[in-house]
Amino acid sequence: MEKMIIPNGTNASLCSFFTGTMIEFISTVQFNDDLMRIVLPCLFAMAAMPIGNVQAAAYMVMSHLSNHIQFSAPVIVAMTDVIVDRAKPDLGKFAACCLVSIYDVQENCPKISEESLEVLLSESSFWRATLAEVLGLYQGDALTLAIVASFFQLRKQQHAGKATYSEFADFIHTLTLTAPLAEKICGFILDDALHMNPATTASPADVVALKKLLVSISKSFPLVVNSSIASLSASTKQQAGAEQLFELISSAFVGTAHEPVKQTNTTLYLSVQHADDEIRFLGYERLVKIISSQNITAKSLDTESDFAFIPQALASALTDNNPKIRSLVVNSVANLVEFLVIPESQGVKALYELSHLTNKNARSNYRAVFNHLLKLDQLAGREYPDAKVYAMAYFMLGKESVNAFVYASGVVAEMKKSNGDKDGSLFALLFDGTDALAKEIQQAEKTHKGKAVDMDPILDDIAGRIVALIAANAVKDSRAFNALVEILNSSPSTATTRLLSWAVLSKIVESPQYSEHLLNASQTLLKHAKEFLLLNSSSALDELTPTAFPTSLPSLKPSELQHLENVFVLSSVSVVVSQLPRLKKLATTTASTADESTEHQIAAVERETFEILMSVRKVKGIQGVLGSFFEGYLKQRTLPFLTNLALSKDVLETTQAQSLRLVTVLLNAEVEAKLAPSDYQVLIPSLLVALTRPSKVIREQAVKCLKVIKQIQGAVVAAAATAGSKKAAAAIFAFDTFFGASSNKVKFLLPDLTNKFVASILETSQELVSDSTYIHRRLSDILFNKKSPVLDQTQSENVLTFLLTTVLALPTHLKKYELLNTLKNVHVPQKVKILQPLFDTVYGNGEQANLCSSEDELSLRFAMMNCFSAANNVNTVFGYRSGRFLSLFLRILATSTVTSAASENVDRESIHVLGLINQSWFASVVNHHSLLFATLVQVSAMGSKNVALAAKKTIKLVQVNADVVLTVILACKSEISGAAEDVEEQRGKRARSDGSESVSGVNELITVLELLDATSNITNRGELIGPLFELLGFVLPLDGSRIPVSLEYMKQLLITAKLNIIKSLKEVGATVDESIIRVDLIVSCIRVSDNPQTHNEALLLLAELADVYPNTVLLNVVPIFTFMGANVLRRDDDYSFHVIQQTLEAIIPPLIKKSKSSTTKKLDVKSIIEVFIDSIFHIPKHRRLRLFTILVSTLGPVEFLDSVIMMLLLKSSQRFSDIAMVNPSDIAALSPFCLSLVHQFESVVQIKTVVAITEAVEQLSVVSNDGADATISELVGSVQLDVRSFASNEIKHFKLICLDFVNNVLGALVVESNNNSKIPRKNKHQPATSATASDVLEEKDSLYHAIFQTTLVIIVETLGTKPLLQQQVESKNNFYRSLSKRLNSILSHLNQLMSFTSFFELALSLLEHQDVSIRIRVTDLTRDKLAVVDEATYKQNSQVINSVFTTLCVAVGEGESSTENISLKLSAFECVKSMLEKFSGVEPQVFAAVLPVLTEDGILGSESRQIQLAALECIGSCISTLGPRLIPYIKKIMTTVFKVLKDLGESLAVDQLCVTALGCADLAISVMPQFLSPFVAEILQCMFLPYDRLTGGKEVLNKFRNTKRDISSNISKKIPVRTLIPILATQVVPCFKLGAAATLELFEVSSMTISNMEKGDLTVFMNDLVKFFLSSFEFRKKYHAKYSESDIEKVEGAIISAFLQLVLRLNESHFKPLFFKIVDWAFNSATAETTSNTENILFLYRLIVNLLDKLKTIFSPYVLHLIDHSIDLLNSFKGTVPTLEGGTVDKRWELIVSSLHKFLQYSSGPVTEEVFNKLSKCLTGQIDLVSVHGKSYLNQMTRHVVPTIGLLAVNIAKEPMWKILNKEVMKKSRNDDVMCRIVTVKALQEFYVQLGEEFLILLPETVPTIAELMEDGDERVQIACQELTAEIQKHLGEDLNSYFA
Repeated sequence: MEKMIIPNGTNASLCSFFTGTMIEFISTVQFNDDLMRIVLPCLFAMAAMPIGNVQAAAYMVMSHLSNHIQFSAPVIVAMTDVIVDRAKPDLGKFAACCLVSIYDVQENCPKISEESLEVLLSESSFWRATLAEVLGLYQGDALTLAIVASFFQLRKQQHAGKATYSEFADFIHTLTLTAPLAEKICGFILDDALHMNPATTASPADVVALKKLLVSISKSFPLVVNSSIASLSASTKQQAGAEQLFELISSAFVGTAHEPVKQTNTTLYLSVQHADDEIRFLGYERLVKIISSQNITAKSLDTESDFAFIPQALASALTDNNPKIRSLVVNSVANLVEFLVIPESQGVKALYELSHLTNKNARSNYRAVFNHLLKLDQLAGREYPDAKVYAMAYFMLGKESVNAFVYASGVVAEMKKSNGDKDGSLFALLFDGTDALAKEIQQAEKTHKGKAVDMDPILDDIAGRIVALIAANAVKDSRAFNALVEILNSSPSTATTRLLSWAVLSKIVESPQYSEHLLNASQTLLKHAKEFLLLNSSSALDELTPTAFPTSLPSLKPSELQHLENVFVLSSVSVVVSQLPRLKKLATTTASTADESTEHQIAAVERETFEILMSVRKVKGIQGVLGSFFEGYLKQRTLPFLTNLALSKDVLETTQAQSLRLVTVLLNAEVEAKLAPSDYQVLIPSLLVALTRPSKVIREQAVKCLKVIKQIQGAVVAAAATAGSKKAAAAIFAFDTFFGASSNKVKFLLPDLTNKFVASILETSQELVSDSTYIHRRLSDILFNKKSPVLDQTQSENVLTFLLTTVLALPTHLKKYELLNTLKNVHVPQKVKILQPLFDTVYGNGEQANLCSSEDELSLRFAMMNCFSAANNVNTVFGYRSGRFLSLFLRILATSTVTSAASENVDRESIHVLGLINQSWFASVVNHHSLLFATLVQVSAMGSKNVALAAKKTIKLVQVNADVVLTVILACKSEISGAAEDVEEQRGKRARSDGSESVSGVNELITVLELLDATSNITNRGELIGPLFELLGFVLPLDGSRIPVSLEYMKQLLITAKLNIIKSLKEVGATVDESIIRVDLIVSCIRVSDNPQTHNEALLLLAELADVYPNTVLLNVVPIFTFMGANVLRRDDDYSFHVIQQTLEAIIPPLIKKSKSSTTKKLDVKSIIEVFIDSIFHIPKHRRLRLFTILVSTLGPVEFLDSVIMMLLLKSSQRFSDIAMVNPSDIAALSPFCLSLVHQFESVVQIKTVVAITEAVEQLSVVSNDGADATISELVGSVQLDVRSFASNEIKHFKLICLDFVNNVLGALVVESNNNSKIPRKNKHQPATSATASDVLEEKDSLYHAIFQTTLVIIVETLGTKPLLQQQVESKNNFYRSLSKRLNSILSHLNQLMSFTSFFELALSLLEHQDVSIRIRVTDLTRDKLAVVDEATYKQNSQVINSVFTTLCVAVGEGESSTENISLKLSAFECVKSMLEKFSGVEPQVFAAVLPVLTEDGILGSESRQIQLAALECIGSCISTLGPRLIPYIKKIMTTVFKVLKDLGESLAVDQLCVTALGCADLAISVMPQFLSPFVAEILQCMFLPYDRLTGGKEVLNKFRNTKRDISSNISKKIPVRTLIPILATQVVPCFKLGAAATLELFEVSSMTISNMEKGDLTVFMNDLVKFFLSSFEFRKKYHAKYSESDIEKVEGAIISAFLQLVLRLNESHFKPLFFKIVDWAFNSATAETTSNTENILFLYRLIVNLLDKLKTIFSPYVLHLIDHSIDLLNSFKGTVPTLEGGTVDKRWELIVSSLHKFLQYSSGPVTEEVFNKLSKCLTGQIDLVSVHGKSYLNQMTRHVVPTIGLLAVNIAKEPMWKILNKEVMKKSRNDDVMCRIVTVKALQEFYVQLGEEFLILLPETVPTIAELMEDGDERVQIACQELTAEIQKHLGEDLNSYFA
């Protein structure tokens, strides 16, 4: 193999081929040991060669082979050695990849040899760096592990070679390890260290290297190192060397996380995470010592440090369940806090948990924990406010915290002492003096020795004094007090700390000397008491009695804390209630200094107190506190308090309902007490507001309260009536105090009216309860209801006055709004008059309205402004008090324009006011339109963004007259004019003020113009046209620097306003005087402006004017389009494109119409087109097509499309213009653009355009026939293109471009026609047509005809009378070749487009043209046209088509005088063939006229094979279509066919003529078989030529073979049997002599013939067939010397296949004698010439094998007649020697055994015992033929004999017979030949494979033989026995070893 690759040197291609072949071979072949023994030595030899390509090939093959096969250990070692030893450095990566691949896929990787290991680890070798690189890219753990294991194995053997530990360590350092690999390496290292002998293997260098390696691994995989050390330490602690290992690891990792802890048998890191408490304690103990000894701090740690785990470990220690560990860490780590604050450790949280004194486990460490909390509080750079909270818990004295208090007080005292008096810390401020109390406790403990009886009173006293002391300290410094308040606000505050805070704050509240903190402390206590009660169940409070704080020392046990906190909360609430009078008095005495917020705070305290008391009203003893609150504190203010509380949104809805319920209860109590009634009408407004609440409960209570009031009011009315005096009616409850100082503003009602009003409300009490909005409707029904009045006008006014004056008296904006909102459905103008004081208060009386200051005030303003709604008769409101309210409304409306400060409330208010103005509102105040519209414009111009938008929206809603708008415009113009005249003064004003008059005027003008642009609700808009044009004339000369806004924008607005007005007038059919239309101003505006938007707007205006006033616009049209070309066309935006489209569509059509009707004013279309074409490269590419489509559609595509196209093409022909030189791609893109443009229009328009262009090209024929230049005397195209200044070459180029365009358009039309669908028209302005489809088709035909004629004219005029082909060859100018190519393509397209009639008429005339090349071209076109002509079309055009056919036949019969004539004839032949195939079936008599022409000698015998080919193709078509009409000519045809095929037999070169000739014969046989009997023999002779040696193209050969196969099939089917059988019999011997290929053809025909024969024919010709096959069977005997074995087998296979076809057609009566005749022929056919019948016997058994495969069970009985012959033949092989080369026996042996195997396989029943005995002895005897089979023995036995013996056992299915067969087989186990013994074992195994459990009955007698064979000296026998026992055990279900015992 290697010699093949490298015969004399390297060959890279051969190496690549070899590699690919081997890889494919490996992937497809099942490798065995023999194949491995062949391949591997070659691969080793290649890998050892010092040649790069060869080594690389070996590496790739080895890698691929290893993926498919498991190597043995020696093979892998050998591979490794040769790769490592012989690899070239430049192939190092390939070699390394090979090793990685081998070790990665092999299951049992052995150790690497010492020599290879030395090379791999050597520093001087390239292998170290290469392996590091490769292993860094690919997963190679298996290879690395093999290197590591090999190294340490050699160290154990104490001869590691030259590879030192240092080199090994350096090698490992270069690798990128994975965690599993690192773990295994650590295991090897530690195991090696365990067994290290200091006297022999442990050199100092090794120890150093070992330590460095472990440390290196630990940096990347600390957990791996820890687990490895721990695992090894635990498993080796009792072994020798364990101490040495411990010392070694300790010295390597001393002071690190990996240091082993001796008592724990693990590392430091793992020990602190150990499950065992004691081991964890030892680990933490060691960790604390390391922290202390190495001064480790949190700052020194990083993520790469060995001690990065310390923070987490310490945090875990604080929560450890082992108290020893917690105590150790808390008390021994001085800088613990530094580690705990690291966020990942969660250590701070753990410290907080440990600080809870209620936890028994925490009390033992309280000193250290308190110190750590103080350090945490004082930690620089970080804030831990919760540390204060947890530390302050130490100062809550309880039974369990006495020691903690004493210690904490001492620490705080020491801190203050060390820091001095300047210590401002919280603890120094808040707990100053507690150390003295702590000393008292210590002294008492010494005195009383801790006796509880004596100590408890002392501690109780000190506990109270501590609270008083802390309270005194808190009020001294605001920081201390605030800190105390924050404790309750702190979310993680502990219960102990909260208790302390409750007690201290309550102490402050009840102490008179701390009055300045009374309010704040009360608020804090009530706030948190409320929160506490919401979060905790009230059931725990029910049995408590709110008293003072407990005086005895409390217990801080967890079980007592909840109860204790409940007591403290209720006690604190009781304390606050008791101090409310003092709080109120304090606010009264300091009224001069108290502000409004203080009153609100006190009200909030009262409110929260009430809420708390209501929530705990069920608590035992709370009634006393409630009584103190209402009777002792509120007293006479109870009803006002409850009423205000019921309406307060600061309390819960339940509290509001409770307040109303209490009001009802109090009123009911008065009724029940029968006291003198009081008038409670002051409560009615509040109850009306309560009826608007969303809570149904509140509304129910309000209704109940109203009912009680009604009852009381009834009593009041009755009492007044009884007294007969009105004085009694004046007893109104709290009339002068209910609303405070403003109570005198209320105008109260008389009692009877009050009673009537309340009664009318309560009539719908159910609706009021159900719907919160019903009160609004009810009040509108009661007041001022003219349809069904409840109250008269006076009463309604009185009630309205009472309610609105109450609004005036209410103290807050919110309450005013809520009451006023209840009247929102009461629409009367009186509301404004009554609320005038409120308007004055809220908005002020100045020029500017007051600004809103709050959300409540804004709501009130909204409600007030609703009084100006249309429903309130706003026109009447504006008329009050000389328009005062109108002025107020305008001031409010303009608020946003005068304020400088941005305010959301101002905007919202202005928008709300604008929302009141709608069309009906504006129409109702028609007298005030001017002021309102001017104000709206001012707001739109000067207001903020949102307000301006709302104002503009409002203006769009209202309808205003043009004179009002014009007034504003003129005023703005006047202001702008004045500003322009006095520039300096105006600038000074701007310097002094942000909003000068000039600026205001401009902005307002712009606003009005914007409104004109956007609205259409201005009446008489036409009146504004003239002033707007005057305004445009005024604006154009203005200096932009003098105007504070863009003049361009103003121009745009003016133009747009006019545009909108013109459009609106046009819609209604109205016009204005044309004299006021100033087109000159618009054009001037376009010229002086640089703004694209201005241009666009002006063009749109001109477009509109052109439709209405074309005369005025026509005078300025050219300047307009010139400007468009220079500006607008170059823009790339949708709007500019829209402007261009509108301009074109609006301006051009009316102008064209006007131009056509006028004799003097004509539109210069050419100039317009030139504008667009000159600007085409400046137009954005994606807009060009659409723009030109619009241009052409507007101008008229029929009239001007050709002009636009030709002008574009003319521009594209200018190859040397400036544009073409700068950017040739733009010029090149014009032609495709023209094609896209023309496709936008209908096909008729496209064709007309093509006609016009071809005619123009015909006019451009500037080259005469003699080659001289001609002059151009006229213009071309519809717009008269002037090309007279162009040179001849330029015109030629232009012609080619035009013809290219024509060709492309026609090609696209062809595609459109073929697809049966039109190209979509993208232009919506296509000309409409009413023509029918036939008219359109006729029109197209005429146009195509015109193009065809024009094209021919161009051909004749340009190329003269010379043929086109000659012109192309002779001309030295490329122009003519290009011209010819284009003209031909145009004609081809026209051919496809023209109708059939038109085309054939034209073709008929052109087929007689003098120019042969034109005739050829027309003929080709005719052929193409015929391809699409169907039968119906032919019938319609039969006359002209037949004429064309006749003309073509004449062309076919002409002579072959020149090459052109041959080409013409060939083309004519193709046309004739096409016409014959398509139409000869319709009129055969017409087309049969071609037969004499085709069979002429000059045609069939032509010297041109092309003519012969064409003629035979036409004849083939005639045979297919005309059939018997060819009989007179059949002899001539077949003679020509035979001549061609006989020539082929001589030359053996196949071409298309040969294929066609054979095809003609095939067609003749198919169509006329009855007339071809004389020719059959000759046809067969032509077929049976040696075609296996044919040459020719692949495609031609395939066609020839397919045709030959078809003709064979047709002969067998069509030719009568009586004719064919004798002919086939005569062909046997000639075919045998010709060769295998001819013989195979013969029997293929024979097989097909037999399969097609009738049954009767089989009987008649049976004897002939038998003779035929018997003569064929002797092929091997007679010709074995002439043929190769492979050819003989092919021929015999064909003979047998044909014979099987016969057998399948026979019945038993025919087959049986035939079979015995064949047997007799085989065994008794020896003659004098051949004394041996070996070949016949061989063929017989091959035939039998095939018959068995085909017939299976049907044929198996016949084989019984051959059993004796077969046994005799098999036995005859005994004692013979191999007869064939390679050690194989005669082929007969294999066939005989195969026949027996198939016989047994397909046997329909068991054989007889006699047959069985014969076969068993014979078959088992074959096992002895070792020497006969030689090397193939084992293969032959396992393939043939063993399966046959197994099938014999299956067939007989009898135990006695099995026993005989089993014994016969077991006898062979004693054969001396090992191969024989192996086959014996295989045979025994086959029994169990075939029979399974059934054969286990013979297992006992087989076991001794198996046992004997298992102890055979040959390993192969043993392996075979193992497979046998495995098979037996599979069926036995148990271990077979028990049988061997």
